[in-house]
Amino acid sequence: MPLLPRTRCSACHTLGPQDGELGGLRSVGPDLLGVTRQRDRQWLARWLKEPDRMLAEQDPLATNLFQQYNKVAMPNLQLGEQDIQALMQYMDDETLRQVKR
Repeated sequence: MPLLPRTRCSACHTLGPQDGELGGLRSVGPDLLGVTRQRDRQWLARWLKEPDRMLAEQDPLATNLFQQYNKVAMPNLQLGEQDIQALMQYMDDETLRQVKR
Protein backbone atom coordinates (compact mmCIF):
# COMPACT_ATOMS: atom_id res chain seq x y z
CA MET A 1 0.00 0.00 0.00
CA PRO A 2 1.40 3.42 -0.89
CA LEU A 3 2.25 5.76 1.97
CA LEU A 4 -0.63 8.23 1.54
CA PRO A 5 -3.51 5.74 1.91
CA ARG A 6 -1.72 4.02 4.80
CA THR A 7 -1.03 7.22 6.71
CA ARG A 8 -4.11 9.25 5.88
CA CYS A 9 -6.98 6.94 4.93
CA SER A 10 -6.71 3.54 6.55
CA ALA A 11 -7.53 4.76 10.07
CA CYS A 12 -11.10 5.41 8.93
CA HIS A 13 -11.58 3.47 5.70
CA THR A 14 -11.12 0.00 4.30
CA LEU A 15 -10.52 -0.81 0.66
CA GLY A 16 -12.18 -4.17 0.30
CA PRO A 17 -11.73 -7.10 2.66
CA GLN A 18 -8.26 -7.37 4.13
CA ASP A 19 -6.45 -10.65 4.78
CA GLY A 20 -7.66 -12.15 8.05
CA GLU A 21 -10.40 -9.57 8.49
CA LEU A 22 -13.76 -10.69 9.75
CA GLY A 23 -16.62 -9.87 7.42
CA GLY A 24 -19.04 -7.21 8.51
CA LEU A 25 -16.61 -5.06 10.50
CA ARG A 26 -17.64 -1.47 10.05
CA SER A 27 -15.02 1.22 9.87
CA VAL A 28 -15.52 4.87 10.77
CA GLY A 29 -16.09 5.76 7.12
CA PRO A 30 -17.28 3.83 4.08
CA ASP A 31 -15.33 1.07 2.40
CA LEU A 32 -13.66 2.60 -0.64
CA LEU A 33 -13.59 -0.43 -2.91
CA GLY A 34 -15.22 0.65 -6.17
CA VAL A 35 -15.74 4.26 -5.06
CA THR A 36 -14.11 5.63 -8.22
CA ARG A 37 -16.67 3.70 -10.24
CA GLN A 38 -19.63 4.71 -8.06
CA ARG A 39 -19.02 8.43 -7.72
CA ASP A 40 -18.55 11.17 -10.27
CA ARG A 41 -14.79 11.71 -10.50
CA GLN A 42 -15.05 15.51 -10.23
CA TRP A 43 -17.24 15.20 -7.13
CA LEU A 44 -14.82 12.67 -5.61
CA ALA A 45 -11.76 14.82 -6.33
CA ARG A 46 -13.42 17.81 -4.70
CA TRP A 47 -14.51 15.69 -1.74
CA LEU A 48 -10.91 14.60 -1.22
CA LYS A 49 -9.74 18.20 -1.48
CA GLU A 50 -12.32 20.05 0.62
CA PRO A 51 -14.84 17.87 2.45
CA ASP A 52 -15.36 20.56 5.08
CA ARG A 53 -16.49 23.10 2.47
CA MET A 54 -18.79 20.59 0.81
CA LEU A 55 -20.46 19.87 4.15
CA ALA A 56 -20.73 23.60 4.90
CA GLU A 57 -22.38 24.09 1.49
CA GLN A 58 -24.74 21.20 2.34
CA ASP A 59 -23.81 19.16 -0.70
CA PRO A 60 -26.53 16.45 -0.73
CA LEU A 61 -24.19 13.47 -1.07
CA ALA A 62 -21.69 14.81 1.46
CA THR A 63 -24.51 15.47 3.91
CA ASN A 64 -25.90 11.98 3.38
CA LEU A 65 -22.50 10.39 4.07
CA PHE A 66 -22.13 12.53 7.19
CA GLN A 67 -25.51 11.33 8.47
CA GLN A 68 -24.92 7.71 7.45
CA TYR A 69 -21.58 7.50 9.27
CA ASN A 70 -22.68 8.76 12.68
CA LYS A 71 -22.07 12.43 11.95
CA VAL A 72 -18.32 11.89 11.74
CA ALA A 73 -16.99 14.43 9.28
CA MET A 74 -14.18 13.56 6.92
CA PRO A 75 -11.31 15.87 7.81
CA ASN A 76 -9.73 18.20 5.32
CA LEU A 77 -6.33 16.53 4.85
CA GLN A 78 -4.92 19.45 2.85
CA LEU A 79 -4.26 17.22 -0.15
CA GLY A 80 -2.77 18.68 -3.29
CA GLU A 81 -3.85 17.82 -6.81
CA GLN A 82 -1.05 15.25 -7.25
CA ASP A 83 -2.04 13.52 -4.00
CA ILE A 84 -5.69 13.43 -5.05
CA GLN A 85 -4.88 11.97 -8.46
CA ALA A 86 -2.54 9.40 -6.88
CA LEU A 87 -5.23 8.37 -4.37
CA MET A 88 -7.84 8.01 -7.07
CA GLN A 89 -5.45 5.95 -9.19
CA TYR A 90 -4.65 3.74 -6.20
CA MET A 91 -8.38 3.18 -5.54
CA ASP A 92 -8.90 2.39 -9.24
CA ASP A 93 -6.01 -0.07 -9.30
CA GLU A 94 -6.95 -1.77 -6.05
CA THR A 95 -10.58 -2.12 -7.12
CA LEU A 96 -9.49 -3.69 -10.40
CA ARG A 97 -7.10 -6.03 -8.58
CA GLN A 98 -9.73 -7.23 -6.10
CA VAL A 99 -12.58 -7.53 -8.60
CA LYS A 100 -10.44 -9.85 -10.75
CA ARG A 101 -10.18 -12.40 -7.91
